Amino acid sequence: MKKIAIYMYPTSPIFEISIISYLLNTQYEIYIVTDNLSSIKTSEGIIIRSNLYLNEINVSEFEALIICGGEYSEYLDNSICECINEFKNKNKLVAGICSGRDLINLALKEKYTIRDNVEYVSENIIFSSPNKYAMFGIIVGKHLKIYKDKDDYNETVEFFTTK
Repeated sequence: MKKIAIYMYPTSPIFEISIISYLLNTQYEIYIVTDNLSSIKTSEGIIIRSNLYLNEINVSEFEALIICGGEYSEYLDNSICECINEFKNKNKLVAGICSGRDLINLALKEKYTIRDNVEYVSENIIFSSPNKYAMFGIIVGKHLKIYKDKDDYNETVEFFTTK
């Protein structure tokens, strides 16, 4: 089964990745990646166990790296910046939500514009504001070709985004 890496650190909110995990889990094995912590406590107070440490990740085994939001500055380690660059350089998807976008900009030494929506800022880089977490999951899923057809995609959009 293909693999997806989701990078989390203490203060990462789980709601930002709940839908993306749900959608991608249909065709991908999801790995929670941390710097060196066996578990983290999310901003909601939920304990999540890490499947993999950053220094153990083999980028060629993964299709994408998803970067969560939260306050990362006190946990910032150069290994995540190296990992982001390696995924990008191997043309793998790198997607960031909330402050995960800032972390990607920092790692790539870019000045991608951060807007209040979900958008491609490069061929294989997707940014999302935190309030667009449903569309974030849907667009990343579309990039990774998880939908059977256009109807499947439209049904997913309608289910998760209609009021």
